[in-house]
Amino acid sequence: MLQAIEISKEYRKGQITTTVLSNINIEINAGEYLMVLGPSGSGKTTLLNILGFLDKPTKGSLHFKGQDICHLSDKERLALRRQEIGYVFKEANLIDELTVSENIELPLLYQKIKKRARTERVKILLGEMNLLHRKKNYPHELSALEQQKVAIARAMVIRPSVIFADEPTGDLNSADGSEILDVLGKINDNGTALILFTHAKSIIGRAQKLVQLFDGHLLLDNVIKQEWN
Repeated sequence: MLQAIEISKEYRKGQITTTVLSNINIEINAGEYLMVLGPSGSGKTTLLNILGFLDKPTKGSLHFKGQDICHLSDKERLALRRQEIGYVFKEANLIDELTVSENIELPLLYQKIKKRARTERVKILLGEMNLLHRKKNYPHELSALEQQKVAIARAMVIRPSVIFADEPTGDLNSADGSEILDVLGKINDNGTALILFTHAKSIIGRAQKLVQLFDGHLLLDNVIKQEWN
């Protein structure tokens, strides 16, 4: 479904070139759970931006469902993101002026989906997240765990092919973090591909495949779970 081939990313400032990613090869099939492990500064965020169609590589190619993403315009990549990709970050990044329901519904406003259908999707996700009683609340009235659940529901409302999760438990205590990982795992069990970026070795057992990133290079490349166990 998603394949990165010899991806490299360089930034230039004057005559100085900094290589952030070097010759990265990653492949994830529909419905798989891939974990990208690496410390801060290893290039995880840059890799997420490229794999998630937010940025383009300096070298290499990125294919999604047989389409070369690098050849698309910014407008075309934006349209594809809105249809196919969900994002969950360390911070929930909810809009303070919108209710829980309105925050979840927001991505659907960019699609031609009728109000009744939007409302039904939001209701289903609120139920799955055990947040129906919070639908009219505002972000500041929620716990950190509840805010992150709303962020996950917002990512899922478009029914994406893949979810990118960047340190999704970073602002949570261990119990709440474990619950968020359970929620993401259940989403993956239901058929949505999941690519989770983390520095925490303790959670890698949740994934089906693992790559390890260090200083922009892959130390482990598409290792399946049976091999690291």
